[in-house]
Amino acid sequence: MANEPLVLTKNKKLVLENISIKPSLVGKKTIGSLETHQNGFRFISTKGHKVDITYRNIRHAFFEPCENDLVVLIHFRLKSAILVGTKKTLDIQVYTEICNLVDDLDSKARRRMNE
Repeated sequence: MANEPLVLTKNKKLVLENISIKPSLVGKKTIGSLETHQNGFRFISTKGHKVDITYRNIRHAFFEPCENDLVVLIHFRLKSAILVGTKKTLDIQVYTEICNLVDDLDSKARRRMNE
């Protein structure tokens, strides 16, 4: 199951950008994008590190919107462990922090008004 290769989609693929992954690939926080492909997902960090998750290896997938928290989260519980960075793991989370997005948008609006 875990050894099944990811079949990449050339034409239309959905991409979530500016998201983070846990466990982190390198350092404290790894930022990148999550892409959908023919038989799974691929996380690609801004530094080029890749994590492939095939649909067959996903036992459970949970989506948690930011109702009580400022984080939007997708959690994958895997059937067999995969290597993420240097660690073998059964749980992978991809998330984005909404408060940072709001702060970024607010500061850009202020900059435009002050110019």
